[in-house]
Amino acid sequence: MRRRRGFLWRREHSSLVASHVPLLALGSAVSWGSGDYVGGLASRRGSVHRVTVASQLIGLVLLSALAVAMREALVWRTGFLWAIGAGLAGGAALLALWRSLAIAPMGIGAPVAAVVSGALPVIAGIVVEGAPSVVTMAGFALALGGIWLVSRTRDVRGREGFALALLAGSGFGLYYVLIDRAVLSGIFWPLVAGRVASFSVVSILAAVAGELRPPGGRSAGLALLSGVFDVGGNVLFVLAAAAGRLDVASVLASLYPAMTVALARVALKERLARHQALGAAAILVAIPLIV
Repeated sequence: MRRRRGFLWRREHSSLVASHVPLLALGSAVSWGSGDYVGGLASRRGSVHRVTVASQLIGLVLLSALAVAMREALVWRTGFLWAIGAGLAGGAALLALWRSLAIAPMGIGAPVAAVVSGALPVIAGIVVEGAPSVVTMAGFALALGGIWLVSRTRDVRGREGFALALLAGSGFGLYYVLIDRAVLSGIFWPLVAGRVASFSVVSILAAVAGELRPPGGRSAGLALLSGVFDVGGNVLFVLAAAAGRLDVASVLASLYPAMTVALARVALKERLARHQALGAAAILVAIPLIV
């Protein structure tokens, strides 16, 4: 699952050059956006349950290896419980997102899920801290207009994909709120705990659907690649945040849906209705304003 807000890092890791933050954060956006595109494509060619389980498994292995390589102390803390809750929400959200990308235009599902997931933590902050800035409010207004435009479709699968994207965004938003608490106990091991939970929930859902087995054909390689991209996005964002400019890293990394939309447009020749394309563009502009 992707992270855009709330990463904390020990001061001894703050020696990264601040000028590298934009490049690292944009690399994170490219990696996350590519992962969503590849995961959605794999789900079109095979079972979304099998694809998601395989992706989460490779992510779990890679994150565990990183935690060991970074020599982060493995000490059980309350934050791990927050991480487990975050993983449960994030795993279900990823399954919904990739199902949305599989049955509906990616140019709709990816931006909608991203703006909803980015808005929920901000709304939670408003409840606690009061009204946001004028820029954030403008982002909300732009996002609502964009969502209204992209939702205007008579296609049944398009409406289903839109609804799944809303569900996915809500799940990711909950993930962000919960993982914010988890990373107070560390970085990599809480992420591993969250990935264990997400792997568990998608495996259970796959078993219920009778799809708990490895994906076959080309979808197998795409599923593993999506897991690698997902972890790559997390690592690059952590490195960007470690340089001390979380604000810059968050805004640039939040542009990841643009990569998904671009890949779908170039590789799949995906076209949207004019009003939907306008709505998707509005949402992409709104995302960095909100986060």
